[in-house]
Amino acid sequence: METIAPQKGTFFITNKPQEHYKGSFSFSQERGGVLEIEGFLTQSEEVVILGKLKDGTLITLLDCFVFSHPFFETEHSITKLYSNFIIEGKHFKCKEEVQINSLEIEYSNLNDWIMKSGFKIEHNDTEQSVVINYILPEVIEVLKTEEYHLSISFNASTPTIYPVQSEARIVQKTSLLIQSDSLSLEDYLTLSFELESFLTLSMITKSKLAYPTKITGRSSGTKIQLYFRHSHRDDLEISFHDMLFTYPEVKDQFTNLVSNWLVKGKILKPVYGLFLELVQRPQLIIEKKFLNIINALEVFHRRTKGGTELSKDQHEERLNKIFEDLKDNEHLMWIKRKLDFSNEISLKNRINQLINDFKLIEEYLGERKDKFVSSVVNTRNFYTHYNTKLEKKALRGVELHSATQELKILTLACLLNEIGFDTEAVNQQIIKYSRSVGIDLINEKYQLEEEISNYLSE
Repeated sequence: METIAPQKGTFFITNKPQEHYKGSFSFSQERGGVLEIEGFLTQSEEVVILGKLKDGTLITLLDCFVFSHPFFETEHSITKLYSNFIIEGKHFKCKEEVQINSLEIEYSNLNDWIMKSGFKIEHNDTEQSVVINYILPEVIEVLKTEEYHLSISFNASTPTIYPVQSEARIVQKTSLLIQSDSLSLEDYLTLSFELESFLTLSMITKSKLAYPTKITGRSSGTKIQLYFRHSHRDDLEISFHDMLFTYPEVKDQFTNLVSNWLVKGKILKPVYGLFLELVQRPQLIIEKKFLNIINALEVFHRRTKGGTELSKDQHEERLNKIFEDLKDNEHLMWIKRKLDFSNEISLKNRINQLINDFKLIEEYLGERKDKFVSSVVNTRNFYTHYNTKLEKKALRGVELHSATQELKILTLACLLNEIGFDTEAVNQQIIKYSRSVGIDLINEKYQLEEEISNYLSE
Protein backbone atom coordinates (compact mmCIF):
# COMPACT_ATOMS: atom_id res chain seq x y z
CA MET A 1 0.00 0.00 0.00
CA GLU A 2 1.34 3.42 -0.92
CA THR A 3 2.90 5.61 1.75
CA ILE A 4 2.06 9.23 2.47
CA ALA A 5 5.08 11.38 3.23
CA PRO A 6 4.62 13.87 6.09
CA GLN A 7 2.34 16.69 4.93
CA LYS A 8 1.21 19.74 6.83
CA GLY A 9 -2.42 20.70 7.08
CA THR A 10 -5.33 21.82 9.25
CA PHE A 11 -7.38 19.31 11.24
CA PHE A 12 -10.43 19.14 13.51
CA ILE A 13 -12.33 16.51 15.50
CA THR A 14 -15.83 15.92 14.13
CA ASN A 15 -17.49 16.42 17.51
CA LYS A 16 -15.59 19.72 18.01
CA PRO A 17 -15.68 21.33 14.53
CA GLN A 18 -15.01 24.78 15.91
CA GLU A 19 -11.53 23.81 17.22
CA HIS A 20 -9.00 23.67 14.38
CA TYR A 21 -5.42 22.46 14.81
CA LYS A 22 -2.34 22.78 12.65
CA GLY A 23 -0.42 19.58 12.24
CA SER A 24 1.43 17.07 10.07
CA PHE A 25 0.12 13.72 8.80
CA SER A 26 1.95 10.68 7.40
CA PHE A 27 1.12 7.04 6.62
CA SER A 28 3.00 3.77 6.23
CA GLN A 29 1.47 0.34 5.85
CA GLU A 30 3.33 -1.15 8.82
CA ARG A 31 2.67 1.72 11.25
CA GLY A 32 -0.63 3.14 10.01
CA GLY A 33 -1.53 6.83 10.03
CA VAL A 34 0.34 9.23 12.33
CA LEU A 35 -0.96 12.72 13.05
CA GLU A 36 1.08 15.23 15.03
CA ILE A 37 -0.94 18.31 15.94
CA GLU A 38 0.09 21.55 17.56
CA GLY A 39 -2.01 21.50 20.69
CA PHE A 40 -2.88 19.59 23.82
CA LEU A 41 -5.40 16.72 23.51
CA THR A 42 -6.29 14.13 26.14
CA GLN A 43 -9.00 12.36 24.16
CA SER A 44 -9.63 8.97 25.81
CA GLU A 45 -11.99 7.43 23.25
CA GLU A 46 -11.48 6.87 19.52
CA VAL A 47 -12.55 9.81 17.36
CA VAL A 48 -12.88 10.80 13.72
CA ILE A 49 -10.62 13.63 12.57
CA LEU A 50 -11.08 15.55 9.33
CA GLY A 51 -8.26 17.44 7.68
CA LYS A 52 -7.20 19.47 4.71
CA LEU A 53 -3.60 19.06 3.62
CA LYS A 54 -1.44 21.87 2.32
CA ASP A 55 -2.00 20.79 -1.29
CA GLY A 56 -5.78 20.96 -0.80
CA THR A 57 -6.38 17.21 -0.39
CA LEU A 58 -9.24 16.32 1.94
CA ILE A 59 -8.57 13.50 4.38
CA THR A 60 -10.68 11.51 6.85
CA LEU A 61 -8.92 9.77 9.73
CA LEU A 62 -11.12 7.04 11.23
CA ASP A 63 -10.45 5.17 14.48
CA CYS A 64 -8.10 7.88 15.79
CA PHE A 65 -6.67 7.65 19.29
CA VAL A 66 -4.14 9.69 21.25
CA PHE A 67 -0.81 7.91 21.46
CA SER A 68 1.20 10.49 23.36
CA HIS A 69 0.85 14.01 24.73
CA PRO A 70 2.85 16.20 27.15
CA PHE A 71 2.08 16.10 30.86
CA PHE A 72 1.26 19.80 30.87
CA GLU A 73 -0.12 22.09 28.21
CA THR A 74 2.41 24.61 26.94
CA GLU A 75 2.67 27.00 24.04
CA HIS A 76 4.56 24.36 22.05
CA SER A 77 2.57 21.24 23.01
CA ILE A 78 2.53 18.45 20.43
CA THR A 79 -0.02 15.63 20.59
CA LYS A 80 0.56 12.47 18.56
CA LEU A 81 -2.41 10.42 17.34
CA TYR A 82 -2.64 7.16 15.42
CA SER A 83 -5.30 6.34 12.85
CA ASN A 84 -6.00 2.77 11.73
CA PHE A 85 -8.02 3.73 8.67
CA ILE A 86 -7.70 6.70 6.32
CA ILE A 87 -9.84 7.93 3.42
CA GLU A 88 -8.19 10.43 1.07
CA GLY A 89 -10.28 12.67 -1.17
CA LYS A 90 -13.44 13.24 0.85
CA HIS A 91 -14.74 14.04 4.33
CA PHE A 92 -16.97 11.63 6.28
CA LYS A 93 -18.12 12.34 9.83
CA CYS A 94 -18.29 8.65 10.80
CA LYS A 95 -17.88 5.14 9.35
CA GLU A 96 -21.63 4.78 8.92
CA GLU A 97 -21.67 7.85 6.67
CA VAL A 98 -19.14 6.38 4.25
CA GLN A 99 -20.85 5.54 0.97
CA ILE A 100 -18.81 3.76 -1.68
CA ASN A 101 -19.97 2.94 -5.20
CA SER A 102 -16.86 1.05 -6.28
CA LEU A 103 -13.46 -0.11 -5.05
CA GLU A 104 -10.52 -1.00 -7.27
CA ILE A 105 -7.96 -3.09 -5.39
CA GLU A 106 -4.45 -3.84 -6.59
CA TYR A 107 -2.94 -6.90 -4.88
CA SER A 108 0.68 -7.97 -4.73
CA ASN A 109 1.60 -10.52 -7.41
CA LEU A 110 -1.86 -10.21 -9.04
CA ASN A 111 -0.34 -9.38 -12.45
CA ASP A 112 1.59 -12.66 -12.49
CA TRP A 113 -1.41 -14.59 -11.17
CA ILE A 114 -3.76 -13.31 -13.90
CA MET A 115 -1.11 -13.80 -16.63
CA LYS A 116 -2.91 -11.49 -19.05
CA SER A 117 -0.88 -8.87 -20.86
CA GLY A 118 -1.71 -6.27 -23.48
CA PHE A 119 1.83 -6.17 -24.84
CA LYS A 120 3.01 -7.54 -28.15
CA ILE A 121 6.73 -7.01 -28.78
CA GLU A 122 8.50 -7.73 -32.04
CA HIS A 123 12.29 -7.71 -32.41
CA ASN A 124 13.97 -7.38 -35.78
CA ASP A 125 17.69 -7.93 -35.42
CA THR A 126 18.34 -7.32 -39.12
CA GLU A 127 16.79 -3.86 -39.07
CA GLN A 128 17.83 -3.33 -35.45
CA SER A 129 14.27 -2.39 -34.54
CA VAL A 130 11.80 -3.14 -31.78
CA VAL A 131 8.07 -2.65 -32.27
CA ILE A 132 5.98 -2.49 -29.11
CA ASN A 133 2.23 -2.70 -29.51
CA TYR A 134 -0.04 -2.36 -26.48
CA ILE A 135 -3.81 -2.91 -26.30
CA LEU A 136 -5.54 -2.72 -22.92
CA PRO A 137 -6.92 -6.20 -22.04
CA GLU A 138 -10.67 -6.58 -21.77
CA VAL A 139 -12.34 -6.70 -18.37
CA ILE A 140 -12.78 -10.22 -16.98
CA GLU A 141 -16.25 -10.73 -15.52
CA VAL A 142 -16.06 -12.80 -12.32
CA LEU A 143 -19.30 -12.70 -10.35
CA LYS A 144 -22.53 -10.76 -10.26
CA THR A 145 -24.93 -11.01 -7.31
CA GLU A 146 -27.86 -8.94 -6.11
CA GLU A 147 -25.48 -7.01 -3.83
CA TYR A 148 -22.33 -6.49 -5.89
CA HIS A 149 -20.55 -6.93 -9.20
CA LEU A 150 -17.02 -8.38 -9.15
CA SER A 151 -14.62 -8.20 -12.09
CA ILE A 152 -10.92 -8.03 -12.94
CA SER A 153 -9.95 -4.76 -14.61
CA PHE A 154 -6.81 -3.44 -16.27
CA ASN A 155 -5.33 0.01 -16.69
CA ALA A 156 -2.06 1.29 -18.00
CA SER A 157 0.03 4.43 -17.81
CA THR A 158 0.92 6.09 -21.10
CA PRO A 159 4.53 7.05 -21.87
CA THR A 160 5.67 10.64 -21.52
CA ILE A 161 6.43 12.30 -24.86
CA TYR A 162 9.72 14.19 -25.06
CA PRO A 163 11.17 16.34 -27.89
CA VAL A 164 14.06 13.89 -27.95
CA GLN A 165 12.73 10.49 -26.81
CA SER A 166 15.22 8.38 -24.87
CA GLU A 167 12.72 6.06 -23.20
CA ALA A 168 9.05 5.04 -23.38
CA ARG A 169 7.45 3.46 -20.34
CA ILE A 170 4.05 1.74 -20.21
CA VAL A 171 3.04 0.08 -16.94
CA GLN A 172 0.04 -2.25 -16.84
CA LYS A 173 -1.82 -2.62 -13.55
CA THR A 174 -4.30 -5.37 -12.72
CA SER A 175 -6.94 -4.99 -10.03
CA LEU A 176 -10.10 -6.51 -8.64
CA LEU A 177 -13.07 -4.21 -9.12
CA ILE A 178 -16.01 -4.35 -6.70
CA GLN A 179 -19.07 -2.29 -7.64
CA SER A 180 -22.08 -1.84 -5.37
CA ASP A 181 -24.47 0.86 -4.21
CA SER A 182 -25.65 -1.14 -1.20
CA LEU A 183 -22.51 -2.47 0.49
CA SER A 184 -21.28 -0.67 3.61
CA LEU A 185 -17.62 0.16 4.17
CA GLU A 186 -17.30 -2.91 6.42
CA ASP A 187 -18.91 -5.07 3.73
CA TYR A 188 -16.43 -3.82 1.12
CA LEU A 189 -13.49 -4.50 3.43
CA THR A 190 -14.77 -7.97 4.38
CA LEU A 191 -15.14 -8.88 0.72
CA SER A 192 -11.66 -7.52 0.00
CA PHE A 193 -10.18 -9.63 2.83
CA GLU A 194 -11.91 -12.79 1.60
CA LEU A 195 -10.57 -12.24 -1.93
CA GLU A 196 -7.12 -11.54 -0.48
CA SER A 197 -7.28 -14.89 1.35
CA PHE A 198 -8.30 -16.69 -1.84
CA LEU A 199 -5.30 -15.22 -3.67
CA THR A 200 -2.97 -16.08 -0.79
CA LEU A 201 -4.18 -19.69 -0.94
CA SER A 202 -3.40 -19.75 -4.67
CA MET A 203 0.21 -18.72 -3.91
CA ILE A 204 0.67 -21.05 -0.95
CA THR A 205 3.55 -23.07 -2.44
CA LYS A 206 5.95 -20.21 -1.78
CA SER A 207 4.26 -19.18 1.46
CA LYS A 208 3.56 -15.76 -0.01
CA LEU A 209 0.93 -13.25 0.94
CA ALA A 210 -1.42 -11.46 -1.37
CA TYR A 211 -1.96 -8.06 0.21
CA PRO A 212 -3.51 -4.84 -1.11
CA THR A 213 -0.93 -2.48 -2.55
CA LYS A 214 -3.38 0.24 -3.60
CA ILE A 215 -7.12 0.77 -3.05
CA THR A 216 -8.96 3.46 -4.95
CA GLY A 217 -12.67 3.99 -5.36
CA ARG A 218 -15.62 6.24 -6.09
CA SER A 219 -18.00 7.84 -3.62
CA SER A 220 -20.90 9.67 -5.28
CA GLY A 221 -18.66 10.59 -8.20
CA THR A 222 -15.68 11.65 -6.07
CA LYS A 223 -12.43 9.73 -6.39
CA ILE A 224 -11.15 8.39 -3.06
CA GLN A 225 -8.21 6.32 -1.90
CA LEU A 226 -8.15 4.07 1.17
CA TYR A 227 -5.22 3.41 3.47
CA PHE A 228 -5.05 1.08 6.45
CA ARG A 229 -2.44 -0.69 8.50
CA HIS A 230 -1.39 -4.10 7.17
CA SER A 231 1.29 -5.71 9.31
CA HIS A 232 1.83 -8.83 7.15
CA ARG A 233 3.40 -7.11 4.17
CA ASP A 234 5.87 -9.03 2.02
CA ASP A 235 7.42 -7.09 -0.86
CA LEU A 236 9.20 -10.04 -2.49
CA GLU A 237 7.53 -10.82 -5.81
CA ILE A 238 7.11 -14.37 -7.08
CA SER A 239 6.70 -15.84 -10.55
CA PHE A 240 3.61 -17.68 -11.75
CA HIS A 241 5.81 -20.82 -11.82
CA ASP A 242 5.90 -20.72 -8.01
CA MET A 243 2.16 -20.41 -7.47
CA LEU A 244 -0.18 -23.25 -6.52
CA PHE A 245 -2.53 -22.32 -9.35
CA THR A 246 -3.02 -19.31 -11.62
CA TYR A 247 -6.04 -17.79 -13.36
CA PRO A 248 -5.44 -19.51 -16.75
CA GLU A 249 -5.37 -22.90 -14.98
CA VAL A 250 -8.79 -22.35 -13.37
CA LYS A 251 -10.28 -20.00 -15.96
CA ASP A 252 -13.25 -22.23 -16.87
CA GLN A 253 -14.30 -22.72 -13.26
CA PHE A 254 -13.06 -19.43 -11.81
CA THR A 255 -16.52 -17.97 -11.20
CA ASN A 256 -17.63 -21.15 -9.44
CA LEU A 257 -14.50 -21.28 -7.26
CA VAL A 258 -14.76 -17.64 -6.19
CA SER A 259 -18.51 -17.94 -5.61
CA ASN A 260 -18.06 -21.02 -3.41
CA TRP A 261 -15.21 -19.34 -1.51
CA LEU A 262 -17.37 -16.32 -0.75
CA VAL A 263 -20.68 -18.12 -0.15
CA LYS A 264 -19.06 -20.65 2.17
CA GLY A 265 -17.03 -17.95 3.89
CA LYS A 266 -18.88 -18.26 7.20
CA ILE A 267 -18.08 -21.97 7.28
CA LEU A 268 -14.54 -21.85 5.92
CA LYS A 269 -13.17 -18.58 7.35
CA PRO A 270 -11.99 -20.09 10.68
CA VAL A 271 -10.39 -22.95 8.75
CA TYR A 272 -8.43 -20.91 6.21
CA GLY A 273 -7.76 -18.29 8.89
CA LEU A 274 -5.88 -20.85 10.99
CA PHE A 275 -4.20 -22.33 7.91
CA LEU A 276 -3.06 -19.04 6.38
CA GLU A 277 -1.84 -17.74 9.74
CA LEU A 278 1.11 -20.07 9.20
CA VAL A 279 1.95 -17.99 6.11
CA GLN A 280 1.30 -14.66 7.83
CA ARG A 281 3.34 -15.61 10.91
CA PRO A 282 6.20 -17.90 9.85
CA GLN A 283 7.97 -17.14 13.11
CA LEU A 284 5.44 -19.22 15.09
CA ILE A 285 6.99 -22.06 17.08
CA ILE A 286 6.35 -25.53 15.67
CA GLU A 287 4.00 -26.50 18.52
CA LYS A 288 1.75 -23.52 17.72
CA LYS A 289 1.84 -24.36 14.00
CA PHE A 290 0.77 -27.92 14.79
CA LEU A 291 -2.10 -26.81 17.03
CA ASN A 292 -3.25 -24.31 14.38
CA ILE A 293 -3.47 -26.94 11.68
CA ILE A 294 -5.09 -29.64 13.83
CA ASN A 295 -7.67 -27.09 15.02
CA ALA A 296 -8.35 -26.12 11.40
CA LEU A 297 -9.05 -29.76 10.49
CA GLU A 298 -11.29 -30.28 13.50
CA VAL A 299 -13.30 -27.14 12.71
CA PHE A 300 -13.56 -28.14 9.04
CA HIS A 301 -14.90 -31.59 9.90
CA ARG A 302 -17.37 -30.22 12.42
CA ARG A 303 -18.71 -27.59 10.01
CA THR A 304 -18.90 -29.71 6.88
CA LYS A 305 -19.61 -33.24 8.13
CA GLY A 306 -21.28 -32.65 11.48
CA GLY A 307 -20.08 -33.32 14.98
CA THR A 308 -22.06 -36.29 16.26
CA GLU A 309 -21.94 -40.06 15.87
CA LEU A 310 -25.73 -40.50 16.03
CA SER A 311 -28.67 -38.23 15.26
CA LYS A 312 -30.06 -36.23 18.17
CA ASP A 313 -33.09 -38.54 18.52
CA GLN A 314 -30.99 -41.70 18.35
CA HIS A 315 -28.60 -40.38 20.96
CA GLU A 316 -31.39 -39.36 23.31
CA GLU A 317 -32.92 -42.82 22.97
CA ARG A 318 -29.56 -44.41 23.82
CA LEU A 319 -29.10 -42.15 26.86
CA ASN A 320 -32.64 -42.79 28.13
CA LYS A 321 -32.02 -46.54 28.07
CA ILE A 322 -28.78 -46.09 30.03
CA PHE A 323 -30.39 -43.79 32.59
CA GLU A 324 -33.35 -46.14 32.98
CA ASP A 325 -31.02 -49.03 33.78
CA LEU A 326 -29.16 -46.85 36.29
CA LYS A 327 -32.12 -45.00 37.81
CA ASP A 328 -31.36 -46.37 41.27
CA ASN A 329 -27.63 -45.72 41.05
CA GLU A 330 -26.44 -43.10 43.56
CA HIS A 331 -24.00 -41.71 40.99
CA LEU A 332 -26.62 -41.15 38.29
CA MET A 333 -26.22 -37.34 38.22
CA TRP A 334 -22.46 -37.66 37.91
CA ILE A 335 -22.90 -40.15 35.04
CA LYS A 336 -25.31 -37.78 33.27
CA ARG A 337 -22.78 -34.95 33.43
CA LYS A 338 -20.04 -37.19 32.09
CA LEU A 339 -22.23 -38.24 29.16
CA ASP A 340 -23.16 -34.68 28.16
CA PHE A 341 -20.75 -34.81 25.22
CA SER A 342 -20.77 -38.54 24.63
CA ASN A 343 -22.23 -38.14 21.13
CA GLU A 344 -19.28 -36.04 19.96
CA ILE A 345 -17.10 -37.59 17.27
CA SER A 346 -13.59 -38.11 18.56
CA LEU A 347 -10.68 -36.26 16.99
CA LYS A 348 -9.27 -39.62 15.92
CA ASN A 349 -12.41 -40.44 13.95
CA ARG A 350 -12.53 -36.95 12.46
CA ILE A 351 -8.97 -37.17 11.12
CA ASN A 352 -9.56 -40.70 9.82
CA GLN A 353 -12.70 -39.62 7.96
CA LEU A 354 -10.91 -36.68 6.35
CA ILE A 355 -7.96 -38.83 5.26
CA ASN A 356 -10.38 -41.39 3.78
CA ASP A 357 -11.79 -38.67 1.52
CA PHE A 358 -8.49 -38.40 -0.34
CA LYS A 359 -7.17 -41.65 -1.76
CA LEU A 360 -3.80 -40.14 -2.65
CA ILE A 361 -3.13 -39.11 0.96
CA GLU A 362 -4.46 -42.41 2.29
CA GLU A 363 -2.16 -44.37 -0.02
CA TYR A 364 0.77 -42.13 0.90
CA LEU A 365 0.31 -42.89 4.61
CA GLY A 366 -0.20 -46.59 3.87
CA GLU A 367 0.33 -48.97 6.77
CA ARG A 368 1.41 -46.20 9.12
CA LYS A 369 -1.95 -44.42 8.87
CA ASP A 370 -3.29 -45.69 12.23
CA LYS A 371 -0.03 -44.90 13.99
CA PHE A 372 0.06 -41.45 12.37
CA VAL A 373 -3.48 -40.58 13.49
CA SER A 374 -2.87 -41.85 17.04
CA SER A 375 0.36 -39.84 17.29
CA VAL A 376 -1.40 -36.71 16.03
CA VAL A 377 -4.21 -37.10 18.58
CA ASN A 378 -1.81 -37.75 21.48
CA THR A 379 0.32 -34.78 20.43
CA ARG A 380 -2.71 -32.47 20.24
CA ASN A 381 -3.88 -33.57 23.67
CA PHE A 382 -0.44 -33.12 25.19
CA TYR A 383 0.23 -29.65 23.81
CA THR A 384 -3.30 -28.58 24.74
CA HIS A 385 -3.46 -29.94 28.30
CA TYR A 386 0.20 -30.86 28.99
CA ASN A 387 -0.85 -34.10 30.65
CA THR A 388 2.38 -35.76 31.78
CA LYS A 389 0.94 -39.19 30.95
CA LEU A 390 1.03 -38.23 27.26
CA GLU A 391 4.45 -36.56 27.28
CA LYS A 392 6.32 -39.57 25.91
CA LYS A 393 3.68 -40.14 23.22
CA ALA A 394 3.81 -36.58 21.89
CA LEU A 395 5.77 -35.79 18.71
CA ARG A 396 8.71 -33.43 18.86
CA GLY A 397 11.36 -31.90 16.63
CA VAL A 398 11.59 -33.29 13.11
CA GLU A 399 8.73 -35.74 13.66
CA LEU A 400 6.42 -32.91 14.81
CA HIS A 401 7.50 -30.80 11.84
CA SER A 402 6.79 -33.67 9.42
CA ALA A 403 3.36 -34.36 10.90
CA THR A 404 2.51 -30.65 10.71
CA GLN A 405 3.45 -30.54 7.02
CA GLU A 406 1.35 -33.64 6.31
CA LEU A 407 -1.64 -32.14 8.12
CA LYS A 408 -1.20 -28.93 6.10
CA ILE A 409 -1.47 -31.00 2.92
CA LEU A 410 -4.68 -32.59 4.23
CA THR A 411 -6.10 -29.17 5.15
CA LEU A 412 -5.31 -27.80 1.70
CA ALA A 413 -6.99 -30.81 0.08
CA CYS A 414 -10.11 -30.23 2.21
CA LEU A 415 -10.33 -26.54 1.26
CA LEU A 416 -9.76 -27.12 -2.46
CA ASN A 417 -12.32 -29.91 -2.57
CA GLU A 418 -14.88 -27.86 -0.68
CA ILE A 419 -14.75 -24.90 -3.07
CA GLY A 420 -15.15 -27.01 -6.19
CA PHE A 421 -11.87 -28.55 -7.39
CA ASP A 422 -12.47 -32.10 -8.65
CA THR A 423 -10.44 -35.08 -7.44
CA GLU A 424 -7.88 -34.90 -10.24
CA ALA A 425 -7.33 -31.16 -9.73
CA VAL A 426 -7.04 -31.57 -5.95
CA ASN A 427 -4.42 -34.27 -6.45
CA GLN A 428 -2.43 -32.08 -8.84
CA GLN A 429 -2.47 -29.16 -6.39
CA ILE A 430 -1.52 -31.13 -3.27
CA ILE A 431 1.29 -32.93 -5.13
CA LYS A 432 2.68 -29.53 -6.13
CA TYR A 433 2.24 -28.16 -2.62
CA SER A 434 3.70 -31.25 -0.93
CA ARG A 435 6.91 -30.92 -2.93
CA SER A 436 7.23 -27.30 -1.83
CA VAL A 437 7.21 -28.46 1.82
CA GLY A 438 9.63 -31.36 1.30
CA ILE A 439 7.22 -34.28 1.00
CA ASP A 440 6.81 -36.69 -1.91
CA LEU A 441 3.22 -37.91 -2.01
CA ILE A 442 3.68 -40.06 -5.11
CA ASN A 443 6.63 -42.15 -3.93
CA GLU A 444 4.96 -42.66 -0.53
CA LYS A 445 8.11 -42.13 1.52
CA TYR A 446 9.70 -39.59 3.80
CA GLN A 447 12.48 -37.42 2.49
CA LEU A 448 14.23 -37.26 5.84
CA GLU A 449 17.21 -35.09 4.92
CA GLU A 450 15.00 -32.46 3.30
CA GLU A 451 12.58 -32.54 6.25
CA ILE A 452 15.43 -31.98 8.70
CA SER A 453 16.68 -29.08 6.57
CA ASN A 454 13.21 -27.52 6.37
CA TYR A 455 12.68 -27.97 10.09
CA LEU A 456 15.98 -26.34 11.00
CA SER A 457 15.35 -23.44 8.62
CA GLU A 458 12.04 -22.69 10.37
